This record gives sequence, C-alpha cells and structure tokens, in this order.
Amino acid sequence: MSTTEKIWEVRKIINLKFKTTNLWFLKWLALGVLIRLLLMPIAVHGDLMNWSWFAHYVSLGHLDIYQYALEHYPGISHTVDAPPLYYLFTGAWEYILSQLHLLNITNWDSAWSISNLNRSIFLFKMPYLVLDLLSGYTIVKLVDNHHKEFAFALWILNPVVIYISYIFGQIDIIPTFFVILALYYAKKSISNTANSSDNTINFDAVLSVLALGIGACFKNFPLLLLPVIIVVLGNKNLIKSLKLATFGFGPYIIMLVPFARSISFFLLGGGSQYILNFLFNIGITHMYIFLVVYFAILFYLIYIEKKQSFDVIWEYCFAIVTLLYI
Repeated sequence: MSTTEKIWEVRKIINLKFKTTNLWFLKWLALGVLIRLLLMPIAVHGDLMNWSWFAHYVSLGHLDIYQYALEHYPGISHTVDAPPLYYLFTGAWEYILSQLHLLNITNWDSAWSISNLNRSIFLFKMPYLVLDLLSGYTIVKLVDNHHKEFAFALWILNPVVIYISYIFGQIDIIPTFFVILALYYAKKSISNTANSSDNTINFDAVLSVLALGIGACFKNFPLLLLPVIIVVLGNKNLIKSLKLATFGFGPYIIMLVPFARSISFFLLGGGSQYILNFLFNIGITHMYIFLVVYFAILFYLIYIEKKQSFDVIWEYCFAIVTLLYI
C-alpha cells in the first residue's frame, strides 16, 4: 500500500469514529432539547415569576433590590432571598429582552401581570437552557471515554434536572453548572500537577475554586463544597489552602460588599435556613444534624483521609450534596 493510500485509510477511520461519536451525542441532544423546549413555555412555579419580577426592577435601575423591596414591598421583601448576582444577571437578561421588544418591563405591575405569559416564561428559562447544555458538555469532558455516552444521556434525560429547571423553574442549574466546571478543573489540576510540598498553586486549581465562588454568587450551596476542593488541591498545605480559599471565597465576599446594609435579606432568607431545619430537639437545645454531619465529613477528610485524588473530591462532594438533599 502506498503512502497516499495509507493516509486515505487513516482519514476514513478518523471520519468514521467522528461520525459515530457525533451520532450518539446528537441523538441524545436532540431528544433532551425537544423535551425542554416543549416544557419551557407551559410550566412555571411562582418562585420564578416572583424572582423575575423583582429582577426587572434591577433592569429599571434599582440595583440594590433588597433595599428597594424593603422600602416598596415590605410585606414580601423576605422573598428576595437569592444572592445579588442572580438579580443582576436576570435583570440584565430582561433588559436585553426589553430592548428587543420581547418583554414589557415598564408595565409589569405584579409577578403574574406580565403580558404574553407563555412566551415570557419561555424567555426567562432561556439562560437555563444554555447553562444546562454547557453542563452536559462539561460532563462529557469530565468523564472517561467509555462513560461519555452514558453520562451525557443520564444528564440530558435526567428527570430531576428537567423538573427543577423547566417545570418548577428554579435557578439551581446556574450554580450547578459552576459546580460541574469546578470538578472539571479540579480533575485537570490533579492530573497536571504532582503533589508537592512547596506553596505554589496551579492555574487549574485557581479556576476550580473560582468556579465554586462564582456559583455561590447565584445560590449559596457551592460554598459547602469549597472546603473539600481547597483541602485536596491544597494538599493539606496551610499556605496553599489559604491561597485557594482567597480565590474561592473572594467572589462571594466582593459580591456582598455593595449590599452590606441589606445583607441579611439573602443570608438569612428562607432558602438559607433549610439546613438548620434538619435538627433534633434534645431538651434544652437542638442538635443540628446537617452541621454535625457536615463538619464530621470535613474532619475525616482533613485528619484521617490519606488519599489526595480526584476520586476523593467527587466522593466527599457527593456525600455533602446528598446530605443537603436530605
């Protein structure tokens, strides 16, 4: 066989593999997107309408939505309990929609009084769809080759993902994307850098904790996973761990500063109180089960766990998220 024939043979093999790979990806993608598009305009929960309604005041120039809600809607101001970046992000999206004449934000008098309701809730969920698909793509990049199709199908057809984002209309897909991204960069960090005793941290480790910090700016729960990634990627080195903690908690702290006078609205809001409702009454006080088990997990990770691998990261994160679901 001549050199030219060998080259053409290799190209045929590569093209066949490419077509086969894209076939399964496109098959699951088309099915998942179809299900989402069918649900997006017809299903919604009051939370999405309430958050979107308050966010539209941000697009009208009231950037401190917590203070604005306290002054103008004191009876329901406690429902403004998402972190500020969510309202800034959603307000910016609604402003773009208004400039394209797809959303009337000037005559939106109450959460349910918006015109063209079905079209509006479809548009409210569009950022969810983008981050949802990016999450699926990142999962494909995260797992081993022989698990890619199963992992993507499990994500794109996952009833929990579909229900929460496209029926209930909750915002969890936004911070969840950043959690998945954090796991991706954590795996790269461990793969690219051997454990060392010096105090340097690699760029992938920084990106991993930054992703969690940004995700927490949309909903608080990624903060619960930060200590796990800091401990493992910091190799239990105090200096490295402090550096990672600075990058991880930094975005969240920076986000809080402009809203210092109304900080309690989302820090002490109903959504942040759920973990404290997981308790037993033991007479003179309460045992907060979530906090006890959570700190026991971290204690075991720091003082007993010997392995420093990506498996340790996802296993401990999985344990914490499972505890959170309980």
